Amino acid sequence: MKKPIQKFYSEEDAFFVKRDQLDLKRVMAKLLDIWPFVTISVVLALSIAFLINRYSKSTYSIEASIIIRTKEEIGSGAELVYENVLVSRYRNYMNEPYKIRAFPLVKKTLEDLCFNSAFFVEGRVVTTESYNKLPFKVTFLQYSEKSLNRYYLQVVDENHFRLRFTENENSDSSVFRFGEMVDFDFSKFKIDLRKDSLPTQNANDTYLLEFSSSDNLAQDYISRMEFKWAEKGSTYMNIYMTGNSPEKDKEFLLRLLKNYEREDLSQKNQVATKTVEFVRSQLHAISDSLRLYEVQLERFKNSNNTLGELEFENERILVKLDESEKERMELVIRKEYFKYLEKYLKEDRDLDQVIMPSVFGIDDPNLNSILTKMIELQQEIRLFMSTEKTAGNPLLTNKLTRLKGIKSDVSEAVRTLQASDALKSKVIDDKTKKILSEIRAMPSVQSQYVSIQRNFRLMEQLFIFLMNKKSEAEISKAANISDLIIVNPPTSGSIPISPNKKRNYMLALVIGLMIPVAWVVVAQSLGTLVQNRQDIERLTDVPIIGGIGHVRKPLKLEILNNPQSVVSESFRSLRANISFFVGNTTPVVVVVTSSLPGEGKSFTSINLASILSLSGKRTLIIGADLRKPTLHLEFGLHNKVGLSSYLAGLCELPDIVQPSGYENLDFVPTGVIPPNPSELILNERMEELIKKAKEMYDFIVIDTPPLGLISDAYQLSKFANHIVFIVRQNYTPRQMVTMVQEYYSSKKLRNLSILLNDIEVGAGYIFGDQYSYSYRHISKYYQ
Repeated sequence: MKKPIQKFYSEEDAFFVKRDQLDLKRVMAKLLDIWPFVTISVVLALSIAFLINRYSKSTYSIEASIIIRTKEEIGSGAELVYENVLVSRYRNYMNEPYKIRAFPLVKKTLEDLCFNSAFFVEGRVVTTESYNKLPFKVTFLQYSEKSLNRYYLQVVDENHFRLRFTENENSDSSVFRFGEMVDFDFSKFKIDLRKDSLPTQNANDTYLLEFSSSDNLAQDYISRMEFKWAEKGSTYMNIYMTGNSPEKDKEFLLRLLKNYEREDLSQKNQVATKTVEFVRSQLHAISDSLRLYEVQLERFKNSNNTLGELEFENERILVKLDESEKERMELVIRKEYFKYLEKYLKEDRDLDQVIMPSVFGIDDPNLNSILTKMIELQQEIRLFMSTEKTAGNPLLTNKLTRLKGIKSDVSEAVRTLQASDALKSKVIDDKTKKILSEIRAMPSVQSQYVSIQRNFRLMEQLFIFLMNKKSEAEISKAANISDLIIVNPPTSGSIPISPNKKRNYMLALVIGLMIPVAWVVVAQSLGTLVQNRQDIERLTDVPIIGGIGHVRKPLKLEILNNPQSVVSESFRSLRANISFFVGNTTPVVVVVTSSLPGEGKSFTSINLASILSLSGKRTLIIGADLRKPTLHLEFGLHNKVGLSSYLAGLCELPDIVQPSGYENLDFVPTGVIPPNPSELILNERMEELIKKAKEMYDFIVIDTPPLGLISDAYQLSKFANHIVFIVRQNYTPRQMVTMVQEYYSSKKLRNLSILLNDIEVGAGYIFGDQYSYSYRHISKYYQ
């Protein structure tokens, strides 16, 4: 026994609450009903997937792996021989991805490969690029933005080809020889035959030749590159690139990494080269003085034979003087470096190419730290300017301001060191003066010899020091290597990453199925009409007494004219169910009503009375719809007098009862439409009529007006032993069923049941509608 439905059914939103419940069986049943639509939806979706897979350009993924050497890992043969580091090794490896895909480097790589031009083969639907597959190649010499970027090339013979602007073969064109420079439409290029090519096989074939500006092409390649570190803190990096031409992208990526290696090595060598140039300029100035002092020393020795006896004393004094002069020489070198550094900063040259002070033995932590910051910031600025828009960029402005401040800090540090060197120079001068006073106290010849030898040895030591630095710089330059190591060259998979054919077909299958499912679910959720037995069961607990199948050409007298039809069997079942409800009660009054016109109320009344009469029961059918009388038309009888006449007291019961022409079945027509039908129904003569009819008949079937519009049926229900409420499939609003539930739960209508009329028997109903199942098999039986 179902739990009685509570009073909330009478609330305004009860209908909407219940209708949102999803019935999976109904969905499956409906899908089987519309299986042609489901099939078309799936086939159409799979066809679209096939077209996408067939005509979409295949996209491949290119992958390469590199390692970036860090500061600790960088080393050269020069560092194994010399303590000083001749090349700046300050490097932030996190900047490498941005440096590799820097716009100038990418643009240069594309120009090296002549990727500004590309050949395409036009298909019926898709135009695809043909790279290294054609019998000729184009070399791009000059591109003008004024020129068109698209031409059509047609092979004429083994020596000539034709170019035209449009796809139309009759348009203006020009013929050129393979290998000659083409000055065409503001652009210059040449097209060469590849070795072992047979252009005659391609005669009259047309190819699309496109030129692209280097700037636009570089931006496209930059946008397609992706960099990922293998793990946090690692210098192992994977480079990914996607595109429609894997061979072309592999060649580009490999050339890009090679160009980066050369550029990185070139920047390192620039520092060593500048160091060599600086040292050479100093050597050039010192070498002349060294030769002069050397000549003076030899001449003085040759003209004075007694110097050998004083050699020991001279050497003692010179050793003391050498120590002092060595200190002075270091200060001279520092002074020259500081001059170089000040001039370098004023000229505003590439600050990341400055010679580090450690090259000349200047180991000041503060100066080294500031210069390191300056170099790193200069590299960031250059990288930023190559990858971002610089006009009015606040980030660039901030970096330039910081660089200006660091340059000021460098100048301040240099002035501090110069002041310190000035104090050291004074101390060295005092020390030198003491030694020189000893020399002046010597005999004249000895004093002159010591002075000349002092100058010679000073220049000699300075020359040797600079020559060592020059050797260090040259060895460092020869031993320099790039900080980039190509671990895995660019490779591509044989299977494209897009389109994913399997995924597309699976997605199409799902979408093809989901469209009809969604349509059914939405129709079920938003539908307002009763569609099957389950709708009634969800909205009310009024018992369902039976179901009547759909009749293509319904006849009111279906039972009497075709007693062996499927509909006849349905009414026999209805008769049995009514007998079950009323039990042994006799006689029986059955009121037939519905919510709206057109739901089959009169059809049910006539055929229910007919099936009762066929069982030998004396049956009377009363047309109680005083507003719209129709029953007399089905029986072919007159409607001059009837129920309205009796209720008005114009006649008696025998005067209004008419034989139907069928055994055991009599008929009381409606009669003339009265001006006050509701008041007549309330007349006490109505109760008198029912009492008299019960004395004469076993069953009395009353056809009433719709309950949802007129109260007459409610007034007549008090005479009924059973009330049959008609609900028509796909016609009766669900909200009317909730209205019946209100009457039923409030006990305003007793002995009530629902008859589902006009049931459509679809393939899907084998899943859950017992009446549909019965109709399907009974109809086959009678066929």
